[in-house]
Amino acid sequence: MKILVRDAHQLAIVQSFALTPPLGLPPFSPQAFMSLIGSGETLLALGFFSGWWPRFVAGVAGALLLMMNVCGIVFGGGNIAQPFDLLIHNMPFLLCIALVGTYGAGAWALPFPRRKIRL
Repeated sequence: MKILVRDAHQLAIVQSFALTPPLGLPPFSPQAFMSLIGSGETLLALGFFSGWWPRFVAGVAGALLLMMNVCGIVFGGGNIAQPFDLLIHNMPFLLCIALVGTYGAGAWALPFPRRKIRL
């Protein structure tokens, strides 16, 4: 939902960050940064549904989830009133990420033909 419709609370958290990219590029607007985050989340979802490299995709998704939560709490300018509540609400999602990383996508993965490797 960060691409099509932006949540006012999430936008307030992103607005509290200094969004200046490296290498002298012009600064991001909070709306553009939200779209960038939403695009990254969409790519991660496609990675989960593809079933390819489940441990890698789960590791990236888990690290990004924790990083976004910690950055939102520390640098969010007080927009997250109950940080412990945020972490508790994201715990089931983090456990789902860990399950996919451990066991793979299973029956829900998109069916891609597997090549047989001859030794």
